[in-house]
Amino acid sequence: MNEQAIGDNGAGLVERDIATGGAGGSGGSPATAPTGSAVSTGSADFQPAAVATEAPAVTNSSQAGAPSERDASTESFVVHRATGKTGTGARRGERPAPPADTPAASVPRAERPDRRPVVAAILGAVVLLFALLSRWPLDAKLRLVGAACCAQSPARTLSIGGSLMPLDARDAGIYLTGLLTLAMAVLAGRGHASRLPPGHVTALLAGLFVAMVLDGVNSSLGARGLHPLYHTTNTIRLITGAGAGLALALLGAPMVNRVVWRRPGDEAFAASYGELGGFIAAAAVLVALLLSPRPWLYYPLSVLSILGVLAGWGLINSAVVAVATRRERKAVTLADGGLLLLAGVALTLCEVAAIDVARLSMGH
Repeated sequence: MNEQAIGDNGAGLVERDIATGGAGGSGGSPATAPTGSAVSTGSADFQPAAVATEAPAVTNSSQAGAPSERDASTESFVVHRATGKTGTGARRGERPAPPADTPAASVPRAERPDRRPVVAAILGAVVLLFALLSRWPLDAKLRLVGAACCAQSPARTLSIGGSLMPLDARDAGIYLTGLLTLAMAVLAGRGHASRLPPGHVTALLAGLFVAMVLDGVNSSLGARGLHPLYHTTNTIRLITGAGAGLALALLGAPMVNRVVWRRPGDEAFAASYGELGGFIAAAAVLVALLLSPRPWLYYPLSVLSILGVLAGWGLINSAVVAVATRRERKAVTLADGGLLLLAGVALTLCEVAAIDVARLSMGH
């Protein structure tokens, strides 16, 4: 057999394979010529023929519309990449089914019932029980609350119409001015304020608080028989206490608001000397009323001073309750804030009752 015959036979085999789609003409899948195969064209030397590497051919008309094996494998790869699951069951354009081990989407829980009325009723019951079960008359109840935060020394307590107030002069100035400051801030629409005043205003308020501390230390020196720096009077105690109450309200309430409210106000209670002057003027009027000898002012001022104790302690305890119950920065509505304040007041009354029991047990 010569080289011419071998070349003719090789060319015939390749042409027959390409025409029939596979060896022997029996395959239903496309057949390809090997890349770079050497096919003779009748010359004496074997020359590489440039034959297409992937030329699918349909073997019969019944398979003309069916996808090839390469298309099926490509589709299987796409489905696998999209769903993480092998197989060719998914169709084009359809959302692939999730894997069998994927849990079903959780059904949202039904909204929890509003328990605020129940909680408010319980806290209100605590306040009511304290009011009913504590000692009578009203003046005894006021003194009971005042005794929890004040020594109630007669020599340091203001007398209005011949009756001593439930708080001494310094504490009366602190809690009455603090209550007045908070009321003015709420009426001015700054009840949610959470920013401290500017630096110069804060420095002045800090000076007012330091003045009260120095006057208290000086008064303690005189009470212990030591030589005081100056002679302290109830008027000085009242004035320095009023300044401290103003400072505590303007600096302390914004910090409580940061703990309680989800979106506290981005402002200060007193943003300038002018606004601070308004609070100082109101405190001056209050001091003048406390120093007046009009008997009819006794119960109004005494009740307001005790409300100042409940408001001041209640605000601090409301922040404590919010943190303890993981409700900090969650109050949105006025009802939410009011509920926390009621909880703080109820806790304050429980503290007052505990202090009173401790005083009685020690024989005071």
